[in-house]
Amino acid sequence: MKNFIIKIILHFLYKGIKVLNGRDSVITSEIKAIPNNYKIKIETDLKKPLVLCIQIKDRKVIKISNDGNFDLVIRLKNSDLAFKVFTGQLSISTAYAEHYFQLFGNIYQAMGVTRILERVEGYLFPKFINKKCVKKPFRREISMLKTYLLCIF
Repeated sequence: MKNFIIKIILHFLYKGIKVLNGRDSVITSEIKAIPNNYKIKIETDLKKPLVLCIQIKDRKVIKISNDGNFDLVIRLKNSDLAFKVFTGQLSISTAYAEHYFQLFGNIYQAMGVTRILERVEGYLFPKFINKKCVKKPFRREISMLKTYLLCIF
């Protein structure tokens, strides 16, 4: 069941990044700071890892296959941690600080990616969950409902 939930959240995380790029000033500026053709892989360290692979190409976010080399790989150490991070029980920043995931790539760009992920979670989760998963509360530039509608359609 956890794997199914993680898979759904990874899908909405990707769609959220894609939707909020251009609609949220912080996410847009972070994506602009990432080099062109930058490949990012976020995965869980399970027997059958769940993976989200994206590429920043011409300041747009596209989903790519799990082939080839990646500029940045974020690998959560186990399924319980992945579940806690992706369901908002544990912030990405806390998981990074407490060494709950392995990071392969440029740390400067990784911090930008973690800020993007945290901000997207801030849009996707209600306020009572955001208290755990977002370092600083922020005002959404578009509503949570509109974010979900744009992610679905």
